[in-house]
Amino acid sequence: MGRWLAQFWRRRFDKRYAEKIPIPDGLERETRFVDRLFRAAETKGLIPQIPQEHSFHRMDFLCDGVQVHCRLRTPSKLVTVRKHSTEIKEYKSTGQMIFRIVNVKHSDIGTNPEWDEGKIGPLRTNVKAIADALVLAGRVVVRRELERQEREKHSERREADRRLQEQNAMIAARCKRALMSAADNYQMAISLRALIAELEKKAIDGSDVVGNRSIPQWLAWARQQTDSIDPLSKELVSFFEEINRDGEGDEPD
Repeated sequence: MGRWLAQFWRRRFDKRYAEKIPIPDGLERETRFVDRLFRAAETKGLIPQIPQEHSFHRMDFLCDGVQVHCRLRTPSKLVTVRKHSTEIKEYKSTGQMIFRIVNVKHSDIGTNPEWDEGKIGPLRTNVKAIADALVLAGRVVVRRELERQEREKHSERREADRRLQEQNAMIAARCKRALMSAADNYQMAISLRALIAELEKKAIDGSDVVGNRSIPQWLAWARQQTDSIDPLSKELVSFFEEINRDGEGDEPD
């Protein structure tokens, strides 16, 4: 079946391939219908495709890069047959084909997407109606794909906005913590300067030595350390660089 279908496919698309291909037993009606349908679909700009399993039961029609999925089947029914004077039940093909456009509904294209020979007669007489329905189905499927792409883009934009808001919130929180820390350091610097000034008043005689340094030397060192933690003693640029540096560890990887 697979080899024959490949030949069938080649015969349809290669005009130089004129060899007559015999049709396998039991596939005459399906083959003639599919060939007529493919020709009708091609005249309307659709591209017929058969999946890799090489079966007429599944086929697609490409419309602007989007596939319209279809099925062709011949249902079976349970019948009673006599074999060797014994009646047994077995499934036998009804011989009546059913063609259906899978990915649309009646409300999408304004007509029933299924054609059943048991209800409407031979499919070969409905090829034009089926091809017209395939065109309508193609428009529906293309529109759905465009809408899906638009939803995807909207979702991506919304996610980007969410990440930006989250990043801005993290930056604001980081700056707030850094400013609160700077305010605490400023209050600490005020308290230390008051303590240093009080000690300077008491250390009238600077002759006392502690740890190889005189009291005035220790007080000068204390003033230097106090200036190092006072945010207002720094240049404005350095102050904000320090705020940014303090929160760098809070950012996600």
